[in-house]
Amino acid sequence: VVNETIPALIKLKKAGKTRFIGITGLPLGIFTNVLDRIPPGSIDVVLSYCHYSINDTSLEDLLPYLKSKGIGIITASPLAMGLLTENGPPEWHPASAELK
Repeated sequence: VVNETIPALIKLKKAGKTRFIGITGLPLGIFTNVLDRIPPGSIDVVLSYCHYSINDTSLEDLLPYLKSKGIGIITASPLAMGLLTENGPPEWHPASAELK
């Protein structure tokens, strides 16, 4: 991602083929790991899921860091991939059995 994908996307952006570049991932550490290793301004937005809902607000800790880098944030899966629904999460859901 750092050595090949992001540089290729930057070339596409400079060529006018895309307007924005974003990354996503479930573990929040992915964002700092990537963003600390690429040129500033390379990434426009991050999409995080399951880290900003009533059972998990850990994305809040990352907000000042992302803001300092001028990166937009999209939070997805406010129902925590089914965890907060009446039907409950699918079998593969990463939450502990106790939380499910």
